[in-house]
Amino acid sequence: MASLLLMPKIAAEAAEVVLCEWLAAENADLAAGDPVALVETDKAVLEVVVDDDTVLLKVLVAPGESIDVGAPIALLGSRDESGLDHHRMLQALGVAAAAPEPDPAPSEPGASSPASSPVHERTLVSPLSRALLSRAGLTSDGIVGTGPGGRIVRRDVETHIAARRKSAAQPTTAGPTPQRTTGPAPQSEVDRPHPVAAFEAVAHTRIRRAVAARLTGSKQSTPHFYLRGTCSIDRLLAVRAEINSALPRKVSVNDLVIKAAARAHTLVPDMNVIWTEDALHRYSTVDIAVAVASTRGLVTPVLRNVDAMTVSQVAQTVTEHVDAANRGRLRQDDVEGGTFSVTNLGMHGVEEFAAIINPPQSAILAVGMGRPEPHVHEGTLTVATRMRVVLSADHRAIDGVVAAHWMREFIKHVEAPALLLLNNTSEQ
Repeated sequence: MASLLLMPKIAAEAAEVVLCEWLAAENADLAAGDPVALVETDKAVLEVVVDDDTVLLKVLVAPGESIDVGAPIALLGSRDESGLDHHRMLQALGVAAAAPEPDPAPSEPGASSPASSPVHERTLVSPLSRALLSRAGLTSDGIVGTGPGGRIVRRDVETHIAARRKSAAQPTTAGPTPQRTTGPAPQSEVDRPHPVAAFEAVAHTRIRRAVAARLTGSKQSTPHFYLRGTCSIDRLLAVRAEINSALPRKVSVNDLVIKAAARAHTLVPDMNVIWTEDALHRYSTVDIAVAVASTRGLVTPVLRNVDAMTVSQVAQTVTEHVDAANRGRLRQDDVEGGTFSVTNLGMHGVEEFAAIINPPQSAILAVGMGRPEPHVHEGTLTVATRMRVVLSADHRAIDGVVAAHWMREFIKHVEAPALLLLNNTSEQ
């Protein structure tokens, strides 16, 4: 029996999302759990899946449209219903906005008929093209699509933007050059009007707006305090090299940092908390978010039960999350939860920085690059590879002594990386 696919409540606070792309064509067979569409929320681009085996009879929303949570986005049914009157089926389900499709106009011999379009007809623009236009502050008006079915694709947008920039750079004709005449002296530099600096207006994406609002609120309402630490990581680098020479799954310094943070959380459970107005929530598993600068914006997918993972499993899970973020295939549960985040700018040459806590989490660790520098060890001056970290903590939920205890355990495990390879902390 036909039914409506409704826009699910993908984000806890989102009342509206944007449908980016359909992942299945009309009349396609879908199995339970198959992704059918990509939608953009305030946090990430995520998948919408179907709950049961079904057929996608008709899509009701075009890519790029904003949709309220709970609104119908597609008509689902059985294979037997694929040839029935979908308009009547939608009316029977209470979708009054669906209008009957017009009879196709006669086509000339040899001309192909256009593919069926969603109920809300509009110019077809690929998600990447729509993002490029948004960043340039432009619309699709005036762009001729060269993709399938007249779809506007990346090359069309890039050609359009290049043409606009070339046109803007050409000098305008101001008429004949005026003859020099005798008159008052030229204006002084003080009196002469100064030209306005040229700039390009780049429209905010939904994710960029959400990041700005969330972190502004965090800085205004969360009492941050900061602890700085320095780790000697030569032994960590040696262990990493040995692991990578023996295993096909390569491990990064950041993977080992995440594992060390999880061990510190296990040993200092008072750090594994979240502040709420009614109570302090203390968690039994260690779930850590990792800041990822994906091609679609900043996202923070969450690794579950990191305390129970091996280092290789951490590396594999991080890789899978980064790949899913870049392809827009993160699921909602991939970006929710966690009490703690790790953000690393060391690979970009940043030596030290402090990060803003990602609410409702209670702490975030900012990791800088490792660099050789003088170091006194047991009274002897040596050269060691040193890495600086900064812990930002919510003082409502975490006291300074607790954070200091956590930092001590974290540095201990980074500097003695063999501890990270043990199955559990009871072996230490």
